[in-house]
Amino acid sequence: MCCISYLSFSQTLNWNTATRTGTAPNYTYTGTGIKAVVSSNALTFGDGTPRVDGASSIGACYTNPSLALYAGFFNSYLASANSHISTTFSFSGGYGCSEVTLIIKDINSDESNTTFCDVLEITATYDNSGIALPTANITTTLASNVNRSVSGTTVKLVGHSSSSETIGSYSSGAACGNTTVKFTPPAGYPLKTFTIKYRPAYGTSTSNAYYNMNPKPAVQYVSFSNLSFVATAGCSNLTTLPIELISFNAKRIDDLVKLNWQTASEKNNDYFTLERSTDGINFEEFKRLKGAGNSYEIKNYDADDENPSNEISYYRLKQTDYNGQFKYSDIVSVDADNSKAKVSHIAPNPTTSDINFDFYTPVKGELIYEVTDLTGRVIISKSEMMESGNTKVSADLDEIPDGIYFLKLSFEQTNLISVNKIFKN
Repeated sequence: MCCISYLSFSQTLNWNTATRTGTAPNYTYTGTGIKAVVSSNALTFGDGTPRVDGASSIGACYTNPSLALYAGFFNSYLASANSHISTTFSFSGGYGCSEVTLIIKDINSDESNTTFCDVLEITATYDNSGIALPTANITTTLASNVNRSVSGTTVKLVGHSSSSETIGSYSSGAACGNTTVKFTPPAGYPLKTFTIKYRPAYGTSTSNAYYNMNPKPAVQYVSFSNLSFVATAGCSNLTTLPIELISFNAKRIDDLVKLNWQTASEKNNDYFTLERSTDGINFEEFKRLKGAGNSYEIKNYDADDENPSNEISYYRLKQTDYNGQFKYSDIVSVDADNSKAKVSHIAPNPTTSDINFDFYTPVKGELIYEVTDLTGRVIISKSEMMESGNTKVSADLDEIPDGIYFLKLSFEQTNLISVNKIFKN
């Protein structure tokens, strides 16, 4: 079949004017011809992020405006935990014939106390088929002491003066420093996607890792500036595949995730592939359905994921033409299975008086929370009966001196134990 060619259009993505959809923290920001999807795994967000207003309740130096990403803590320094925040940018059909530049602010580390080290992995694709963009086409101007290294098609930026992610005699990246990243497609081709995965440095043990306690890395954050675009010449591969997708939805119901989608028309459409992911980046196929071939009327499709993950999950639809060409839908997400107790939004941290947190439980039970000092001595010990659902809890720290403490929460009914570092000043 012959696909439809489009002219190259002008795209924009300004954080403070983009349309935001989705459920926190996994938002989608849509500009003109491009959108950004935030996905995450195994961390607790803080400071009201993802946020785009440049403001901060804890004095973080975000670019204004920007997409600010603040990890109150990543859950683990181990690679197997895959703690991260990823932002995937994708171009709509008819767009992408541009160099794209953005600034990443505050890639650094804590070399004095070795409590955190920022790492960002950057990848991109070009052409409608999604060819991996060579790392030579991802150029960077680094802030002082930020390290760049390359592995395959991935550019890695580390927040100190070495590509090593374990502790050593290194210098931290400049506090609030700016690192510029530019993506340039090969001549005659459009960019398709680029992804920035923000994560902690990976260690293998408490003897070589950047961590705070429990063991978890300390607070760390970065922010992404508005994107700037410079049109490239001779771009002729702006094509779309022969399907008009009206909608694609996913919803968790009991032990299943139910998916449905609707097409307005199909031309030479061979089949659909359903793919799932727990991090929004690495997808696996779990089901195929035959397409309508040629159709000029609305078609409805549905399918179930009988073995979904209990965590926040991501789904996408792949449509394949008779000649092998394919295209992906937008990514949709479903919330985690709320059958287990959870602690979130511990704030303000640092605090001058009270520390607050959100607690969710599917069953009634007793929540025990303790505040201990760095030696493990219990300073405060209290308990509250929790009804099922969401509850805001406040712990009074007025009577304890300024310092560093740990907030330990225990909920026997779901075997929850959570320990978080807090600061009183």
